[in-house]
Amino acid sequence: MRISAVVVAVTLLATACGGEGTDLTTEPSDNTTSVPPTTVAPPAISPTAPADLAIQLCDNIEIPVPSVIGTLSGAENMPWELNGVLSTYVVEHPDTYGGRWIDREYGGTVVLAFTDEPGPHLEEILGRRPSETDIAAIEPRPPITVDWTVGESGYAVDVVQVTHTETDLRALQDEAVQALFGRDDVAVVGMGASSSLNRTTLDMIRPTPAQLKVIASEFPDRADMFCLRGSLWDESMAPPSVDEPLTVMADGNDDPLVTCGETESFVLSVLDGPPDVDPASDDPLVVALLTSVPVGVPVPQAGWRTLHRDDETALFGHFEDPAGALLHSFENTMAGWSLRGTRGCSLSLALPDGVGLMNVGLDPEHPIDPDSVTLHLLVSQSACSSGASGVENMRPPEVIESATEVRIAIAVLLPEGNQTCQGNPTAPITVELQSPIGDRSLLDGMSVPPELLENWDGF
Repeated sequence: MRISAVVVAVTLLATACGGEGTDLTTEPSDNTTSVPPTTVAPPAISPTAPADLAIQLCDNIEIPVPSVIGTLSGAENMPWELNGVLSTYVVEHPDTYGGRWIDREYGGTVVLAFTDEPGPHLEEILGRRPSETDIAAIEPRPPITVDWTVGESGYAVDVVQVTHTETDLRALQDEAVQALFGRDDVAVVGMGASSSLNRTTLDMIRPTPAQLKVIASEFPDRADMFCLRGSLWDESMAPPSVDEPLTVMADGNDDPLVTCGETESFVLSVLDGPPDVDPASDDPLVVALLTSVPVGVPVPQAGWRTLHRDDETALFGHFEDPAGALLHSFENTMAGWSLRGTRGCSLSLALPDGVGLMNVGLDPEHPIDPDSVTLHLLVSQSACSSGASGVENMRPPEVIESATEVRIAIAVLLPEGNQTCQGNPTAPITVELQSPIGDRSLLDGMSVPPELLENWDGF
């Protein structure tokens, strides 16, 4: 029975590369390192937004960058005392506050944005100390155990100037929700207020330049406050036909493309031979891998394999534990290699773009009849899908039969647009075989290696 990949909780707050979050709340921390932040000059960035696009793509928006490199690792947040000071300061400046975020590309520098001159804000912030006022909203109220100013804390804080206040962006978001949601001519399915982009972001199904013009005409004086997440639609992005059968098992490839938790695919032979990551290496990326401690879970010091590595990103897998695989992903930032996420997963065959896994089990309401050619199954799509089983968008199952086993691969077209994750119901299906079931093994062919199908008992 296939189980959705379990995400091991690593709280990675919004980055400068498109972060939506402004919640910088942290748990109490004793980390008051005095390592000073490193000052850097901001790089020159040239916007590449198409000149004739009514609303720009979020990927083409120039994000303000800090002038210092911080000391927060990819999985570490600021101490709650620092967060309290910054929260108080933000409340005191509602008319000019534009948002805040942790810039992981710059080593976890905490960036605050205002629409007026940043220098005076930074000077005042750096001189503040944690006080009872800063923690008034925390219950139970913890004691203040530090005696430093923000500038002495060892955590990098910087202030940048932006065009729009957070209040104006959220007001636009509220108006746009009322004006655009539910309309067939624009197909807006999600919206947010991004601090680092300083824009109200739009999520749309198959967006076109014409649809962006319609939205811009609804808000002619504020069209520049929007940006579109993702790419404009073209026909090359069309998903496979729902009627097109799967062929992931058909070629009998001894070295198939596989994935783990629907990550980027890699050939199965990567797992042949001994693990390739040397625990004694002084390679900065290996050091980052072995010293990262997501959510306090000790990192295995041996048994890692390199699944992907280039100058910008890296992915490592640990497959030695019978309970399941573990993946750690990294990004090369201005402050060096930084942990971006970790997750537990199980191996499966790679699927085409736009196609996702289904949870599959035997239907206990229809016990196996060895003399029948009809196999009764229960299915439910693994991905978030707003409470839909996915059976309507399921591709025709791929079935390979032999004298000793029946392998079945089942997948579903992924839903478009934003989806909620309240859990998906099951749906019954039947699979017709070429010959009676007999005593043959019934296998989930998407699993690597194939797993015995069992009676559905929930996920």
